[in-house]
Amino acid sequence: MKSTTTRFRRRNNIAPLVLVATILFMGAVAVRAEFPVVKEAPQTCTGALSQEQGVSVLRLWGSPREQGHAQGKLFGRQIVEVMRMLFDGPMLFNDPQQYEGGVRQGLLKTFELTNAEQSEITGMLAGIRETVGDDGMTFKRLGREMDETDLIALNTLADWIPGGCSSFAAWGKMTADGGTVVGRNLDYFDLPGLKELHLIIVRQAAGEDASGWVSIAWPGLIGAYTAMNEHGVVVAMHDVDVPPTQPTSRRRPRSLVLRQIIETTDASNAIQVAEKILLSSTAARGNNFLVATAASKGNKPAVVFEYDGHTGESSGVTIRYPANVSEKTPEFIACTNHYRARAKSDDSCQRYKGISEKLGAPNDKIDSDAAWSIMKGAAVKGTIHSMVAFPNSAKLELRFATPEDHACNQPPKQFSIDKLLER
Repeated sequence: MKSTTTRFRRRNNIAPLVLVATILFMGAVAVRAEFPVVKEAPQTCTGALSQEQGVSVLRLWGSPREQGHAQGKLFGRQIVEVMRMLFDGPMLFNDPQQYEGGVRQGLLKTFELTNAEQSEITGMLAGIRETVGDDGMTFKRLGREMDETDLIALNTLADWIPGGCSSFAAWGKMTADGGTVVGRNLDYFDLPGLKELHLIIVRQAAGEDASGWVSIAWPGLIGAYTAMNEHGVVVAMHDVDVPPTQPTSRRRPRSLVLRQIIETTDASNAIQVAEKILLSSTAARGNNFLVATAASKGNKPAVVFEYDGHTGESSGVTIRYPANVSEKTPEFIACTNHYRARAKSDDSCQRYKGISEKLGAPNDKIDSDAAWSIMKGAAVKGTIHSMVAFPNSAKLELRFATPEDHACNQPPKQFSIDKLLER
């Protein structure tokens, strides 16, 4: 039977994640660039692009290859510009061979993509080529054309450049209407394109058992960092600093694991299905994944999955539920960048302390204003985007950073998941 995955051949001496991350930290410089503006979709494209409240909204449908082709066709120039700065310039690598050897020939060969994911990458490269032409595909310092592996590098960036992030979920008596409220800050390095190319990507359900979903991203990404599906399931990625491990099996890029969760779950099964997916997906680094759903009578609508490649410890996955306080289970959970169940709690994170204290304040009901107050208190200079989501009503409120200031200081933009998923 044909394998359902595309695998990169293992190399025995892969570059350790810590070494790669150290190189990146030492080589990073602040660079801003002008990015071409996309105005409309070509006639043959299975994608639709619009500007809504000043934000680019990309709607995709069709097969994985068609969706990749549409994104590559529409955003080819922007994707090429970002990849050139990241992989072919001095921003991250003083010597381009650090990328060729340490990342392409080492780390990336330990990752596994499904056939569908690989097909989307293939389609994206074809769409990019149609937009920029053969001459536009060249990496000058590297002396070669960009290829599918470079797009995989872009889609695994979060696996080899760590970031931060904060989030919470509250429900029941904690919220103004009893429904779930989710707050989330994505904190990352000031890499070119992240603040200039904010993008909402809307994907139609790819089959009867699949869910339509919306992600907050930037061009070139096929995975999920911050996302919500049509059933009100919300996922959010956070880094945790744990020692890297040599893989005993192929690793899964974490944004693609989150995509698998958001595409295949609904409010009734999200936590159970997410656990099964994580148990079968070896991680490359430490993670806290918040998974939250619409609140209903008797359910626990949010947990944090503490998840890494140390498979000897709880098979690599520990579920953190809301802590017991005075023998009562609180109706909220907070998340930043330390394990609190999988390892001894680290109480040094002021963001976690601040979120928890505000959530635990007596008689306060969490509504939109209160949620934004919490997220603003947890924001840092590198907060790229912020979200307050309402899974029960399928509503999103988003704030996007500018090159001058972080996301939480920007005005909110309100979206309906149902409206975004309309064709």
